[in-house]
Amino acid sequence: MPTNEPRRIRRSNASGQQRAPQPPAPAEHQRSNHSGPKRKKRGFWGFLWRAIVVVGCIGTMVCCAVSVALSKYIVEVTQEDAQVLDLDNLKLAQTSILYDRNGNEYASWSSNSHRIWVELGDIPDDLKWAFICTEDKDFYKEPGVNFKRTIGAAVNMLTGNRLYGSTQGASTLEQQLIKNITGDDEQDAMRKVREIFRALGLCHRYSKQTILEAYLNTISFTGTIQGVQTAANEYFNKDVSQLTLWECAAIASITKNPTNYNPYTNPENLIHRRNFILYNMWQQGVISEDDYRNAAAQPLVLAEDTSKKNTSSVTSYFTDALFNEVVGDIMEKEGVDEATAQNMLYTGGYTIEATVNPKMQTAMENLMLNTDDAYFPAG
Repeated sequence: MPTNEPRRIRRSNASGQQRAPQPPAPAEHQRSNHSGPKRKKRGFWGFLWRAIVVVGCIGTMVCCAVSVALSKYIVEVTQEDAQVLDLDNLKLAQTSILYDRNGNEYASWSSNSHRIWVELGDIPDDLKWAFICTEDKDFYKEPGVNFKRTIGAAVNMLTGNRLYGSTQGASTLEQQLIKNITGDDEQDAMRKVREIFRALGLCHRYSKQTILEAYLNTISFTGTIQGVQTAANEYFNKDVSQLTLWECAAIASITKNPTNYNPYTNPENLIHRRNFILYNMWQQGVISEDDYRNAAAQPLVLAEDTSKKNTSSVTSYFTDALFNEVVGDIMEKEGVDEATAQNMLYTGGYTIEATVNPKMQTAMENLMLNTDDAYFPAG
């Protein structure tokens, strides 16, 4: 019989058993599946890495900008170096020498500097090695610049300490030659940069022999003396090819400090420096121990101090007349005016062979001077 009581429908599983009531799902499983993954917090190392990347990028851009500016600067300051540093046609002031009929030097004409050029083959090996062993022992190995010594010198300058110990300076013979030729001795931060790039270019264009010859002919000594040939003449009254081992070391000693090692005013300083150079040559295998000890034991014997002489050497009617005659010849041959011809004679390194007999010329001029009316009445 039907009733008004609602019916309860119970579902069963396939086996006909009733499904047990399920417990409510945990709270974490009730979250929406569309909430996305949980974000992780960035730590200290992530921040450090990002900072390194940013700094690296900025540093790269700065280095590129500096490189471009430096390249432009080097091109501008070295654009005339091919002409100025042309060692094949190097033009420097050289003394013109006048020889008498017997082949002896009778007089000379020079500008403010006294220089006579000499070929490398006429320079003794002892003199070459005296400079190389002391100034630049790696001369034949390096490309014009010794980067190790340069970096060491920079470190010493920045730190104020001698962290990099070396008895040699940072400048190579190429760098010293460039300073001698260009006169670029400005005490600014970029001078060394200019010098380095010029030295690299010089070593690329010329052989070591050409560079060494130019260096030995341009170095300065005391007073107006320049070049090893003039130094040999002035200090020892010899041709450079005739120098002994100890004389070679003595000449190489002066250039470090011409005032402190002046052979006439500071002979003791020069002897100490000379023996130091001889020791360097022995230690580097250039000379034997016996050669070193024998040369170091030699006394310093010099020619007469020419700085106390009259710098005009011989002044006579003959030399005055010959000077005017040679100037006229230069004007005619070179097509220049008188002032230019005179300058060429003072700086051109001319060799002039004259017919003068010094004894006869001196006797004739003494006669014409007629000192104390010795030969004829005055007037």
